[in-house]
Amino acid sequence: MVDIKKRQILVTGGSGFIGSHLLKNLIEKKI
Repeated sequence: MVDIKKRQILVTGGSGFIGSHLLKNLIEKKI
């Protein structure tokens, strides 16, 4: 149940602050 809620937050906040923050971390780690 927690995983589903987390996924919903990621999907709904994908274009929001949380989504951009996660994308930044992924990009920085890849570089």
